[in-house]
Amino acid sequence: MTLFILSVLLAALSTLWVVHPILARKQALLADVERADVLDAEARKSVALFSLREVEYDREAGKLDEGDYRVLHGQLAAEALQAIRAADYVHTATDEDRHACGFGNPPGSRFCGGCGIQVA
Repeated sequence: MTLFILSVLLAALSTLWVVHPILARKQALLADVERADVLDAEARKSVALFSLREVEYDREAGKLDEGDYRVLHGQLAAEALQAIRAADYVHTATDEDRHACGFGNPPGSRFCGGCGIQVA
């Protein structure tokens, strides 16, 4: 009988532990910790570097011949360099470099990456 009471008590406590955040109505963090332009630039940089590394692996594995490798490597290296420069720019952009919506667009952008309005 004591074992039954202890197991019911343990089940009740574990249920309360799981349901407590719902009952307390705790709000989740709805905003990003980083700005959207920083997250976007870092994601583009990561994808470009990952793609460059994958082309290297494919060449080493024999999946790409030398001609295809050179073409892909040249394109991806240019994209990676552009993404790295954009990420560096976003991290160092001042408030006057930002668009009215607050998004830090890289130099030469025709449209804002945050709101889509044409940049002057």
